Amino acid sequence: MSTSRRIALGSQYYINKDSTVLEVRQGIAEMAAQGLRLVRIFAIWDHLEPAPGQYHWEVYDALFDAAAEAGLGVVPTLFAVSPPGWMGISDDSQALGPLEDPDYWRQALDHLRRVVEHWRDHPALHSWILWNEPSRVPPSSPLVSERWQHFLQQRYGSLEALNANRYRQVSEWSKLSDFTATNASAFRGYAQELDRLRFCVDELQHWLHDLAAAVRALDARHPIHVNPHNVGQSVLAAGQSVWREGELVDFIGVSAHPPWHATRFPAWRVPHAVEFFADIAASASCDDDGRFWVSELQGGPTIFSAEHPSGPSPREIKQWLQQSLAGGAEAVLFWCYNQRNGGYEVGEWGLRGLDGRPSERLAAVAEVAQFIEAQQPLLAAAQPWPASVAILHSEDSERLALLAGRGDAPQDGRNRNGHWDAIAGAWLIARDLGHEVQIIDEDRWCAGEEPASSVRSILVPAAHALRAETLGRLQAFAMAGGQVIADGLVGWNTADGRLADDQGLASCFGVRLHDLRGLRPDLPAPSCSRLDNDGPADNGGGRLHGLLFTAHLQPCSETVEILAHWPHAAPAISRQAQGEGCFVRLGTLVFAQYLAWDAENTRCQDLRQALQQILPAPVAPLQLAAPAPPWWLRRLQTPEGCLALLVNHGLAGAVELCAAAGSRIADLCNHSEATIPADGRISYHLQAGECRWLLLQQATAARDA
Repeated sequence: MSTSRRIALGSQYYINKDSTVLEVRQGIAEMAAQGLRLVRIFAIWDHLEPAPGQYHWEVYDALFDAAAEAGLGVVPTLFAVSPPGWMGISDDSQALGPLEDPDYWRQALDHLRRVVEHWRDHPALHSWILWNEPSRVPPSSPLVSERWQHFLQQRYGSLEALNANRYRQVSEWSKLSDFTATNASAFRGYAQELDRLRFCVDELQHWLHDLAAAVRALDARHPIHVNPHNVGQSVLAAGQSVWREGELVDFIGVSAHPPWHATRFPAWRVPHAVEFFADIAASASCDDDGRFWVSELQGGPTIFSAEHPSGPSPREIKQWLQQSLAGGAEAVLFWCYNQRNGGYEVGEWGLRGLDGRPSERLAAVAEVAQFIEAQQPLLAAAQPWPASVAILHSEDSERLALLAGRGDAPQDGRNRNGHWDAIAGAWLIARDLGHEVQIIDEDRWCAGEEPASSVRSILVPAAHALRAETLGRLQAFAMAGGQVIADGLVGWNTADGRLADDQGLASCFGVRLHDLRGLRPDLPAPSCSRLDNDGPADNGGGRLHGLLFTAHLQPCSETVEILAHWPHAAPAISRQAQGEGCFVRLGTLVFAQYLAWDAENTRCQDLRQALQQILPAPVAPLQLAAPAPPWWLRRLQTPEGCLALLVNHGLAGAVELCAAAGSRIADLCNHSEATIPADGRISYHLQAGECRWLLLQQATAARDA
């Protein structure tokens, strides 16, 4: 399996059922002429086998041959999970079949075998995608019930253990006939529903594992991957866990369509959302070199086939591309080069115009592709800058938010996506303050996957359920000099939704949760008042505003510091030294606010100032002199120095960067160089929405320091 790294742009080419050999050859030639180097296709079962045993390869093979001639790699998405129309069991080419049915699954794997064997030796084949945006709610059927019973047997081991964890008692495993059945009132325990969500994830991973094993048995030379979607939202009920999927494949990709997946972000934050999704993929990837793709990115307008109408401008296309690449993506693929010619998405999403001519969006893609080719050795050698901040993802907390939450609006602190909203807010504030960020998964950390050694702070956003082992790992991190910052009802519940014993939490944070005050959303939110001149709420800013509740933190350690109080005098922010580091607790939902409100909102400005005084400043050779929106800087390591993408998300203006005096800095977009002056500052003027690639080569004295 090839491990050589080459940065590339590509796109889906959608083969319609009536596409011709001439059309696809022409389309591939156009893609190559625009600098695209990868072409993704849907290997739709119904297209390839329109009647039992009758395979029609001509149009698809023509695409493969044209790609080989043009030097493009082909990435087929397999469709063994979506039966052809002649089976009479589904109503469209992407609908899922009855995977539990042994007869269907046998036919599906036989079809997969035919497809893989047909193309595995083709010189244009790049890699396989197992299943497009894999997600599936297990249906109610006797076969699924059998799998549900087996899942519970594996999880609990005995009926006694199962019955101890739920209200409805059963005398034998076969009584657990329907995993969806419940007549519970609002006053229910969460154990059964939490198990159902675990089962949904386990089920999807089972089928992905089978597909991966089948492909690997037939073709060990080409990598396999998947492209989960909505990675910044809770999709557990449909089986999606990007962390589990990352363990099954050679590398991970993500779908990152703004009108589908970035709807929780303020409109001006959409490029940030694309970079956030890329960071999730990078963090979830199990590839030794951290390889990941943005496997789907909006290529054209959508009017009817997304959460809202959307038509990206050339400037937006360039921002999305370059922020994905600056995040470390090896490839970015658009959906779609051409358009579907019937049904859902008809005439939408295309990079190419409806009249078949190149659009202004395609010209923007070609411009970025030219830059990539010119800087290919530099970009291919680049690695993400070591993260200084890590953010903890807890699937237990994600499940609880999904069950206990209400509503969907990000401004509602108890919405069902609360854990992921808090992660997104924590990521945004860390990036706004100039940090590179890693997202760590609790399950993987407990299994031995450590945060990067460069991480100095771990943010724990809205993690309402934390394991004792996780607390132990956080404590070890703090003892070694790290900083842990948690908000909300951290560690309040067990993984099964019971009230947790807070002894371990109290020993870490030095405070106990004495009481809560719920906050009505229609009344002004209280903010914490400063205790002394050293607290993070000082200097006329940095105040924390309450969301959903304010927590009364009761000191239980003689050495804990109370940094700020709520108006009713209850402690609001605490800091407890632990070894060489510390634990900081914020007594309300803090991080989710930063996603829910615009960055220039007063509460967000206050929060940013507060966190800036708590978080250690980033350490890097090139930095923003005053990190704050609308300016972003994303760094990469290269053998030639610090490569950075500077982005202006606001109006045209100038920004100052800091670097060691005497260092040389190259503007790769304008082909100019400069020396950093004696004061260590250099200014750049960028137009609204402009991206600028810079390469800093440090002075000898600075490198040796």
